[in-house]
Amino acid sequence: MAQENKEKEDVQQQSPEMPESEVKKTGDAASGEKMSGKGAKEMKKEKEKEKCEALARELEDVKASLAKEKDDYIR
Repeated sequence: MAQENKEKEDVQQQSPEMPESEVKKTGDAASGEKMSGKGAKEMKKEKEKEKCEALARELEDVKASLAKEKDDYIR
């Protein structure tokens, strides 16, 4: 399971993220208006939040596994 998560992290790190300066035109491309960067920032925050939640779940799994091993060892 830890290997799976490591592989997922590797894939996420390899996927290129566009810097905010590179974010091009939105649906209003005809008018030439660029995205304000707010949408990109929100997307980045959401991605970070999902990453943190995944790490929290992994931590809980590891804690549960260690607790089980401890109980087995005590017995």
